[in-house]
Amino acid sequence: MNRRLAGVGDDTVAAGALNVNPVPGTWQHADLEALGLDPRYLGWRVTTQFNSGSARVRGAEFNLRHSLTPFGAWGRNVILFANATKLKLDGHDLADFTGFLPESVNWGFTVSVKRATLLTKWNYRGEQKAVAFPDMGPDAFRFPQPRVQLDVSLDYRLGKRTSFYFNLRNATNEVQNEFAYGSQTPSYAREFYHGKFGRAFTVGLKGSF
Repeated sequence: MNRRLAGVGDDTVAAGALNVNPVPGTWQHADLEALGLDPRYLGWRVTTQFNSGSARVRGAEFNLRHSLTPFGAWGRNVILFANATKLKLDGHDLADFTGFLPESVNWGFTVSVKRATLLTKWNYRGEQKAVAFPDMGPDAFRFPQPRVQLDVSLDYRLGKRTSFYFNLRNATNEVQNEFAYGSQTPSYAREFYHGKFGRAFTVGLKGSF
């Protein structure tokens, strides 16, 4: 569904489902006899791929973008935006959907005044299934944990062909946490990694000739 409000903004809402077949899976096995391997491989862990069957992805998303024009002349310079995606994956537990992101939300605002444009954006990422991690069990994976990151950018037009820019990522210096677990992992042993990468920024001049 799409709704457009003249001079104010756009609203979009969508939902759907997708069947995926076949889906590769990651299989980790330590039973040498089942794999037909001789005893010299004792203590090794074998990781291979297999056909995990079909999977179904269902979800919904929305996108909002509005100016504040109805609140007065100053509102023409301000735009609010938000978009979100929610997905649900049904399939084999070992299906290889590395990088699949079930929840994401972006929101923020843009302010444009004369030569300057300020963009402030927040980004939320839900728990994400990453790579297999056999050290924690045959069905274990690494899972980056939910986090919110704030990014800020500023552009200032110096002339017809040149402008100054400043970009700041992770303005609030958020910590990235990661768990590693499988069906055999107790809850107290899931914490795996804590990363603090600081704030990253770029500054410079750009032009067209």
